[in-house]
Amino acid sequence: PFLPGAKSVALLGSSAPEAVYKLSRGRMLSTHHSIESESEFLAQILNTRGIKRTAILFVENQFSRAHEAAFRKKFSGTIVETITYSSSESSQLKTIALRLKGMDLDALYMPDAYPLLQGFGKD
Repeated sequence: PFLPGAKSVALLGSSAPEAVYKLSRGRMLSTHHSIESESEFLAQILNTRGIKRTAILFVENQFSRAHEAAFRKKFSGTIVETITYSSSESSQLKTIALRLKGMDLDALYMPDAYPLLQGFGKD
C-alpha cells in the first residue's frame, strides 16, 4: 500500500498474490506469474493426469491461503483435507506425515515447500 503514495516502483523477484499487485496500483513489477496463476496451472496439470484425491499442506500464512483458494477453484478431484502447520520442528512434521500416510492420496499439493524443507534441514 505504500507504493502509490511514495511514488515508488518495486520490482518483485518472486511470485505474489494478485491482491499485492492491485494494492500497488500498477507500481509493482514481477518477474513471475501471480501465485493464483501458478496454482491454477498446477491444478490443471493434476486434472489432466487423472489425479482424483489430494491433500493440501502448507505453513499457515496468507501467501499459502491464496495458493489454496486458486487451486480449489480449478482442481476437479477431491481435496481430502487442508493441513496447516505453524512450526517447522520435526515433531510437528512427523505427526503430519503419519496423518498423510493413512489418507490414500494420489498427490499432495504443497504450495510452498521451502519452510517444510527448511524444517527437515534443521534436524
